[in-house]
Amino acid sequence: MKDQAEGLREKMRRSQTKTGPRTIVVTSGKGGVGKSNVALNFALSLVERGKPALLFDLDVGFANIDILIGYSPRKTFVDMIEQQLPLNQVIERGPYGLELISGGSGLGKLFHVDQEKLHHVLLQLDTLASRVDYIVLDTGAGLSHESLSLMLAADDVLVVTTPEPTSLTDAYGVIKVLCKYNRESHLHLIVNRCTKPWEGLQTARRLQAVAQQFLDKEFNYLGYLPHDSAVQKAVLNQQPFIKMFPASKAAQAMKVITAQYLGQQFEQQPVEKEGRLRSFFKQLIAPFRQKETG
Repeated sequence: MKDQAEGLREKMRRSQTKTGPRTIVVTSGKGGVGKSNVALNFALSLVERGKPALLFDLDVGFANIDILIGYSPRKTFVDMIEQQLPLNQVIERGPYGLELISGGSGLGKLFHVDQEKLHHVLLQLDTLASRVDYIVLDTGAGLSHESLSLMLAADDVLVVTTPEPTSLTDAYGVIKVLCKYNRESHLHLIVNRCTKPWEGLQTARRLQAVAQQFLDKEFNYLGYLPHDSAVQKAVLNQQPFIKMFPASKAAQAMKVITAQYLGQQFEQQPVEKEGRLRSFFKQLIAPFRQKETG
């Protein structure tokens, strides 16, 4: 007869063999393209389709998910690391069933945790395996060491751009650097603030052609979001546009984008010995640990 300790160990072993939630990094080559708003409404659109999701605000310099929905986090992921708190004290119940985690200031500490804190973080991440299906991570714009590490560790990377030439050039820069370190990354493109329906497809084809020619890399075009006054009105009211204006062109377009994403056939990477979140976190901090010991 198994004792309680053995039962607990068996439970932990089972939890560690689950694939766990799929991690999706939302990024952009430059600021001001609506990345965080896309991340918020995309995550909510997943929830609408019956896919439990958690939104993780990791845009350290300009964290603004809280502003977009008008909430102030009580505790952050940094607090969880430093104070070794349980994850349920960090997760906020957001609007419409969306769960939220704020990264918090001093998030650089995330990449330099000691063994004791790393063990605590990994155990807490295991609890998400049965809680959500997707974790959407909103990162800082551009290519910092931290944002690149997030993109390399994630299952999918959603690059947000606009039709503007400078935005398109910066988006290509992100794709180029990501391909340099991992050519197998699952890349997806969303074109925001399009004035015409054809503008998104035209922008995507232009970027796809350049990526194919110079990087020999293909990526998925998920769709476009129109330039819609409903989006700005929702931001001013600190509400997600897919909820405040569900009949708007932007809300309908986001639903198409989400359906397109869920309809993609992804090659699932094998998960051995540990769950997807453990793998994600370990890949995330590995470059920083190598730098410290090198």
